[in-house]
Amino acid sequence: MLIGRGRWVGGLFKWADRGTRTASVVAGSLSKADPARFHDSLIPALTTIQKGWVIPTILLVAPTVIWLRHRFDRSKLEAVHGLLDQIREETFKNEKFELEQHARVTLFKHVWFCWRRWPFFGGWLVPLERSGFATRRTDAIFLAPDDGEKCEGVAGRAWSRRAKVYVNTLPDLRSTDPLPTDADFESYARKSFCCSKKLRRKPPQARSLCGVPIEVGNQRWGVLVVDSVNETLSHQTAQTIFKQLAPTMSSYLKGV
Repeated sequence: MLIGRGRWVGGLFKWADRGTRTASVVAGSLSKADPARFHDSLIPALTTIQKGWVIPTILLVAPTVIWLRHRFDRSKLEAVHGLLDQIREETFKNEKFELEQHARVTLFKHVWFCWRRWPFFGGWLVPLERSGFATRRTDAIFLAPDDGEKCEGVAGRAWSRRAKVYVNTLPDLRSTDPLPTDADFESYARKSFCCSKKLRRKPPQARSLCGVPIEVGNQRWGVLVVDSVNETLSHQTAQTIFKQLAPTMSSYLKGV
C-alpha cells in the first residue's frame, strides 16, 4: 500500500463543499427575489430556482458533501507528518545515515477491517503516515486482534501491552557477506514477534525497533514505531519527545 494515497479525494470534496455552500447562499438570496426586477431573459432561471428542483437538491446534497469532506479529509495528516519528522530528528540527533529510509518513524492506526489481509476482520495495525518522503510504499501491516498473544510485530506487542516495546541487536537479514542463516531468521522472528516465513519473503532492513502505543480521547488508537538500521536506537529519547508532542498529535488524530 502507498502511505498517503487518496489524499486528492479529500481535496476534491473540499472544493465541492465550497461550491455547495456558495450555491446555497446564492439560491437562498434569490429564493424570495422579485422577478420584476430582473431582465426577461433571467426570469426562467429565477423561476426554476424559486419553484423548481434547485433548492431541494442543494438541501439534499450539501450535508452529504460536508460529511464526505470530513470523511476523506487528510489535511490533518500533514501536521502529523511534521510531528513525526520532529520525533525522528530528536531520536537520531547527531546520527548520520546513508539513506533517509534507514531511520524512520511510522504511525499505525488500529482498524477492525483490512481488505489487504486475511482474515479481513479481527483487528489490524495499518500504516497511516511516515516521517520523511522515502519508502512511502509499504506492506507493513500487523495483526492486532483482541487476543494479545496473536498480535504481530513490535507494533502489535506495543498495542496489546499498552506500553513501550523496544528490541535491538536484530540480525542483519539483508547482509550479502555473509548471507543470513536460518538461525538469523529465527532469531529475528522471535525477537520482533514476527513469522520467519514472512521475513524470508521480504527481509526487513531494521535492526532496532521501538513501538509506543497512542491514545486519543483516553481510548487506544494506534502505535508509533521507530526503526533504524543501527543495532540500537535512542528509545528513551523517542519516548520522551513523543510524550511532549502527544497532546498535539492526539488533537490532530481525532476523527482521522
